[in-house]
Amino acid sequence: MNDDNVTRLRLVDVKPAKYEDPIFFLRNLAEEIEKGQHGDVSTVAIALLTDGDEDGSPLVALGGGRNSDFYRCAFAFGAAQLMLLNAMQPKGSI
Repeated sequence: MNDDNVTRLRLVDVKPAKYEDPIFFLRNLAEEIEKGQHGDVSTVAIALLTDGDEDGSPLVALGGGRNSDFYRCAFAFGAAQLMLLNAMQPKGSI
C-alpha cells in the first residue's frame, strides 16, 4: 500500500430504498466488485451492527480479501470513519 491509496478514498452513495436489506446490499456489492466497478479490491472490511451474536456483542468486524491482515483492515475501518466524519461536517467548518 502506498500513499496514493489514501488520495483515492471516496464515499459511495448508497440508496436506502435499494440497500435496506443487508443481504441484498452485500450481493450487489459482490457483483459490483466482480464487474470491476471499484477497481481491484484486495481488502474488504465490514462492520455489522446486530442484535447480538453468540457472545452477546452487537458489533461484528470482519475482514477479507487477499490483503486482509489486521493492519490493512484496521486502516480501512479508521480511514472510513474519518471519511464519514468529514462528510458530516458543514462546508467551511474546521
